[in-house]
Amino acid sequence: MAYCTTDELAEFTGSALDADTVLSPLIAKADRQIDARLEKAGISGTEGDNYLKNASLNLSAIQLITRQQLDGSRPGSLSLGGALSFSNNLGELAKRIKDEADEAINAYIATYGNGPTYIIKVNG
Repeated sequence: MAYCTTDELAEFTGSALDADTVLSPLIAKADRQIDARLEKAGISGTEGDNYLKNASLNLSAIQLITRQQLDGSRPGSLSLGGALSFSNNLGELAKRIKDEADEAINAYIATYGNGPTYIIKVNG
């Protein structure tokens, strides 16, 4: 189950990369990260939930930015003969997006989690 679609990720990021070969695996990885967090909290995700959709889009976007840095299609800086230079702080952007994803996951856990379960042993 995917928490977001490739169309939603393409719209969110403006990416024109292939949905099946690029975007789907990024979403699958993001969703595994979300599911691992939810599993630790003792709950499972719900398809179509807005908290999880937001988290999935954000985590997938971070992976897309990282992929573009690695393949050179989105460099952190660009200089044209000393006359013009451009740079951006992709690390800061990724951190901000990650923080938004964490907030969404935490909100989902707070909303749907049951809290801790205590087991009491009684002898007798």
